[in-house]
Amino acid sequence: MRARVGGGGAAAAGGVPGGVPGGAGRGMGGSGTGAGGGVPGGVPGGAGRGMGGFGTGAGGGAPQGADFLLYYNEMILRIRDSWVWVGGQRDLEVEVGFGISPNGDIEEIRVVRASGDRSYDESVLRALRALRNLGPPPERHRQTFSDVRLTFQPADLRSTP
Repeated sequence: MRARVGGGGAAAAGGVPGGVPGGAGRGMGGSGTGAGGGVPGGVPGGAGRGMGGFGTGAGGGAPQGADFLLYYNEMILRIRDSWVWVGGQRDLEVEVGFGISPNGDIEEIRVVRASGDRSYDESVLRALRALRNLGPPPERHRQTFSDVRLTFQPADLRSTP
C-alpha cells in the first residue's frame, strides 16, 4: 500500500511523508521485499514484506519518532486484518482517504480515486468502517493522522493460512 499521512504531496516509492521508509514496488507499504533503511531520527528499519513492510524508498518531510512508526504500523495491520475481498481481478488499485480523530475514531472515509470495480472499492470502505476506532494517535502526531490516504491493491491482502 502506498500511503500519505498528513498534509503534503505523495511520497515516492511507497514512503510515508515524515520519514517512514517505503517499499520497492507497489502495494500496501511496498509489496516488494526490501531491507529497511531506518526512520530518520534513529529508529532502525528492518526487513519486511507487504502492507506496512519496510523497503528502500524514503519518505520526505521532517523525521518522525518511534511513536509515529508504532501507531502507523498498527493502523496498517488492523486495516489489513479487517479487509476481505473475494474477487479475482489482480490489477485493481483504489485510493481512499480518511481522518483519525484525537480519540481514534475513523472519520470522513471516502474514495479518492476509484479502481473501476465497485465491489473492490466497497470492500476497502467496509474494512475501514468496520474498524471504527484505531485508538488515539500519539498526541504530537494527531494533526498528521487527521488526513490519511492509502492506496490498496489485491496483492496487499493477507494470505489466509
